[in-house]
Amino acid sequence: MRAYWAANGYPDQSFDGLPQFNPASGTAPLQGPAPSIPGCDPSNPDGASVCAPDANVPVTSFHMASVCTEELSPFWNESHLDWNANFSYPGTISPLLNGFVESAGNDARQYPGGGVNDLNGLRAMGYFQDSDLNYYYFMASNFATSDRWFSPVMSRTQLNRMYLIGATSQGYAYPIGSNSSDQSQLTATPIFEELQNAGISWKIYVNADNTPCQNMTGDAQGKCLLEGYSYLNEFT
Repeated sequence: MRAYWAANGYPDQSFDGLPQFNPASGTAPLQGPAPSIPGCDPSNPDGASVCAPDANVPVTSFHMASVCTEELSPFWNESHLDWNANFSYPGTISPLLNGFVESAGNDARQYPGGGVNDLNGLRAMGYFQDSDLNYYYFMASNFATSDRWFSPVMSRTQLNRMYLIGATSQGYAYPIGSNSSDQSQLTATPIFEELQNAGISWKIYVNADNTPCQNMTGDAQGKCLLEGYSYLNEFT
């Protein structure tokens, strides 16, 4: 962020990001070594089904060569491995943040026959610069964009959407319907109903293009979207 600020007239400040880019003096957080965590053991080849972490082959944060990046998994097991490579509740739960490469490597190796190139999880330690994502650097410098944001639950999208809408997943660690005994709907009052009950107006802004609702107008279009063609459908 600081290089972008300097080039575009923003005041300099310490930034809670990659420590190698922070100022060497002044207000904390200050400059420090680039993050580095264990990589995959090179004696356990790419074709092996498991990325075995090896502290002797560290992977240090690096500038990504492309903004086209293979997926990183946000699922329960991977998220907890990211948090601590030896995560085991309740004994080993401290946030060491040392499992990102192992997690990314293991996830990539679950695709037999290829499909993923980065089988050693290097992409997990890549970062972007303002020349890569200039739009987002502008937005982050001018608006609130979830600085120091942490997901409510270390797992996949659906559970975090439950928290977004209802402030809880009510104990669910996997999406509702993941198995035949996990079918009960949530009973928590969603934020929209809470606002309605408190007499506070609210709106959802949705782009109807490329949906069956795109040629409708007014309330008819709103009803169509809310019935299943908006992003709300992803919450069901």
